[in-house]
Amino acid sequence: DAVREDGLLEESADIQHPAGALRLRQTFSKRKLSDRVLLPRTLRLPSLSSDVTYVLCAVQNHLGTTPHGGHYVAEVMDWTTGVWWECNDESVTRMPDGPSASYDPDGDGGEDGGAGVRGSSDAYNLFYVERGYLARQVRASLEGDAASLYGGVLADIDSRRDERYEAERE
Repeated sequence: DAVREDGLLEESADIQHPAGALRLRQTFSKRKLSDRVLLPRTLRLPSLSSDVTYVLCAVQNHLGTTPHGGHYVAEVMDWTTGVWWECNDESVTRMPDGPSASYDPDGDGGEDGGAGVRGSSDAYNLFYVERGYLARQVRASLEGDAASLYGGVLADIDSRRDERYEAERE
């Protein structure tokens, strides 16, 4: 029942943040780290003009004990509905609460920074999208869906009108 769609991203955005605002750990060794990391559903990066908020839209997980073997599973959010899906090799499953290792800094994680969440030792890549860009894309998608639906209804009405006209002429 799974549907596969290939697509091409036509727009991109560069994340610009002040030096030191985002810290990554690099070891230059070929071993899988087992540290647990919390996955905030939103990131706020202050800039010179205003705070910019990024929304977690996908998590790529590596399941396995070594970097040389294992399995990748993706957790992705449908931008238009906010529903999360787990994509495995043979199945796509709805995730009612989103990624289990994630938390909302303004909600369930609160001031304690997600202390109630265990975190993930399998998260390999996190994908965040700037909230304003995401809102524009969702709006454009919904407007496009409405326009195509509306256009289809109009085409159907035009077709029926033409059929009646032809029938009346005969």
